[in-house]
Amino acid sequence: MIARRPGAGFTIITNQEIYPDHYLMELRREGAGFDASPGQFVNVLAAGGVTDPLLRVPLGIHRIRKNGIALFYKVVGKATGILSRKRKGDPLDILGPLGRGFYPETGEKEEKKINVLVAGGHGAAPLYALAQREREKGKEVAVFLGASTKKHIVLSREFRQLGCRVKTATEDGSAGRKGYVTCLLEDLLKQKNGEFAVYSCGPTPMLARLAELAAEKGIRARVSVDTYMACGTGVCRGCAIMTREGYKLSCTDGPVFYSDEIVWEEKLKGCGE
Repeated sequence: MIARRPGAGFTIITNQEIYPDHYLMELRREGAGFDASPGQFVNVLAAGGVTDPLLRVPLGIHRIRKNGIALFYKVVGKATGILSRKRKGDPLDILGPLGRGFYPETGEKEEKKINVLVAGGHGAAPLYALAQREREKGKEVAVFLGASTKKHIVLSREFRQLGCRVKTATEDGSAGRKGYVTCLLEDLLKQKNGEFAVYSCGPTPMLARLAELAAEKGIRARVSVDTYMACGTGVCRGCAIMTREGYKLSCTDGPVFYSDEIVWEEKLKGCGE
């Protein structure tokens, strides 16, 4: 369910740097629960009471708990820099949960397949909540993590702690398979037969290549698009993407779409190209 309510008050429990420039922020909400689903996001007001930065920060929900959530974010600018300096006990104004997540719409039959999660760089953040939910159901989860170099791989140990099978790929070959993370999916689909449910989050060219691989096997992958969602509620219309049914908004129609819905333009090369 999409909740378009005023910013909900949360209290920071912890806010620690767990990878270089990457922070894990644990948040608790007093009173009513926070009914979020893996793949949804929140818009965070980094600096309350001032106009710089003016816009909220959209962050995918990293972990979901009964009375709160966790956010895993990278410091890339002024707003996330402000977030990184917040401390235990500080309040945080959050709008959400927003958008549509990884799970099927109401009435759609739940997938009973091997779950394959493909993440490019920081795209691993929202996939963790999905892996956590599927492992709680006792389902098998394979996670493919990709980055430019070994030092940019994040959350590999956390996925392993959930009981997921984890493989990595780096463009320079410093960890795991040399090449793009989509090469791991390509290898899997070539070598093994079976029913796979594929989920992904990462840069658009990566998602486009994944969509191509999924289509070859008749798989409708679910992908979380990498689009800046300024308002989070469809008002500014700045996150429109082209689909086969015309333009749709990432913040309200997504951020998760089926891979064959989107009109892709630029994609990564195949592993043999």
